[in-house]
Amino acid sequence: MNVVFKALRCEIITFLEANRMRRAQFARALKDYGYETAIEHYSFIDLDETKFGALQVDLKTIDTVGLTLGVDWKASSVPSGNSETWHLGPSYTGFKTYTRTTTFALPQDAKLGPSKRNKRPAANLAGGVGDEDAGFFCYLEPQTPTPLIRTLADVELLVAHQVPEVEKFDRIYVDGKATLAQWLEITISREMAKSWLAKGDYMEAVYAGQLQYSFALDIKPGIDLKYTLVASTISPLVPDLSASRENSGTFTLDLNTLHVVAAAGARNGSAIIASDIGPPPAPVAFQVWGPPTTPPPGSHAPVPRQPAPGAGGAAAPSPRRGPGVRLEYPLPLPSLVSPANP
Repeated sequence: MNVVFKALRCEIITFLEANRMRRAQFARALKDYGYETAIEHYSFIDLDETKFGALQVDLKTIDTVGLTLGVDWKASSVPSGNSETWHLGPSYTGFKTYTRTTTFALPQDAKLGPSKRNKRPAANLAGGVGDEDAGFFCYLEPQTPTPLIRTLADVELLVAHQVPEVEKFDRIYVDGKATLAQWLEITISREMAKSWLAKGDYMEAVYAGQLQYSFALDIKPGIDLKYTLVASTISPLVPDLSASRENSGTFTLDLNTLHVVAAAGARNGSAIIASDIGPPPAPVAFQVWGPPTTPPPGSHAPVPRQPAPGAGGAAAPSPRRGPGVRLEYPLPLPSLVSPANP
């Protein structure tokens, strides 16, 4: 499973790198090539790089042992040429199940290569051959005058499995065609971005909050041993011994966008939409129409008479919502500023 976990880690971080670079270049692509081309080649999902994602690994192993001892009776052939065999004997089957669940914190600002946290990002996307910790990196390449560097073009080569000689993990394929990093790029960035990424912060937008994907792996080797002692009518010994081990793993990926707070709050009704133009309206006191009423005990001021609507007086004020709405937590437009060159 260590091999599988490294493959999953590398696929996800490769996707995060590509998503970050498309996000940085979307504004220029929108200006130079137009909306359709920008969405097709530079769309992104607005992940919150100040938050962690989660990668949960559920592993299960089931060991099975079975033993059957029996006797076979063969019936005489009938005129049609068919024969019958009766089997009788005890059997035993035993199972052992082992499970393990581990949840990993996945930094959504993760970078490929020898970049270190709280340091200036390294220009290279791959580790160096011969480094003491070379086996840790997803990609390795020898010293070369043209190394893979932190550009969208080079990262897209890694996403699409175009430089297999530098890959130090087994690629995971979805539907036998696209790598997992490429599938995440198409499914998350290209398709989901169409629901919110446009030339303006339109009120038709629907924002992705938390994205969850699950992947399963099943391996089931087994062995079956059977011996038969044959006699004319009765086979006095027909032992059957079988053993198998089933290894299964379920990997669940959670990614959090800038709108994850709203998505989580929306499920329990705590995500609120406020007025987008000016401050929210002041609360309006409860008012009555008709003759004065007796003030409640302890009150020092009578309830004033209010003219009825349409009876020669001003209409009673009513709370109004502004023509535009916004979510009450921060919802900035996509950050379209290119990062400083390393």
